[in-house]
Amino acid sequence: MEQLIVIVKFLTVCLSAYLISSFPAALVICRVFKGVNLLKEGSGNPGLSNALDVCGVWPAGFFAIITEFTKSWWSFVLAYHVFGWNFHPGFSLETGGVWGMMLLAFLSFLGHDFSVFLKFGGGKGTCIPASMLLFFGPFYFIVSLMWIFIPYTMKEKKKRFKVQNSLMILLLMIGASLFIF
Repeated sequence: MEQLIVIVKFLTVCLSAYLISSFPAALVICRVFKGVNLLKEGSGNPGLSNALDVCGVWPAGFFAIITEFTKSWWSFVLAYHVFGWNFHPGFSLETGGVWGMMLLAFLSFLGHDFSVFLKFGGGKGTCIPASMLLFFGPFYFIVSLMWIFIPYTMKEKKKRFKVQNSLMILLLMIGASLFIF
């Protein structure tokens, strides 16, 4: 019976990480604040970069930034504080471990990019690494924000997205190394 409880707890943590990150926050916020459907405006992407392009920074963009950057963070908070997962070396169904938290990060990334609420469509996932770093502290989060917003200084969108994707990969590697070490 105890093994069944551990398995249900593990599945609950994993499913919640996916579902929390699946919520299309930027899409909902732009619809509420500006009456804009991001799927039909701008690049057609429901994520933060299109929200900033279409709706601007204030107020819709500001709230989209906050919600998109904290979606994965809530998954980690739930796993860490409610279910008692921690960052011990290795992996455990009961206590997570470093690889369990990496699994949550991966599921958050899948939820953001392949949202069940958007028929398995979604954003580009640039907020997920920053959200992971927010869990470790404000300093890492602020550093990650700098890296993500550098591309927005570029005027040409095609170059911006290439730079943004490259920086996202770099940020993922930094986040993964923090988890592992």
